[in-house]
Amino acid sequence: MSTTKVFPSVAWSAGPGCHGGCGQKLYVEDGKLVRVEGDENNPWNQGRSCPRVLALK
Repeated sequence: MSTTKVFPSVAWSAGPGCHGGCGQKLYVEDGKLVRVEGDENNPWNQGRSCPRVLALK
């Protein structure tokens, strides 16, 4: 018997109301936001999240 793992999809976006372009990784599973984290490859925020994004968690 084989097993199948389902991984959440990841979307890259700026935070809500962000004017600086801080990158965020949004993890979506079954059409629902399940996790938000800063994008470590974004030069503006370098993986950190501002209070606006942290409120999404």
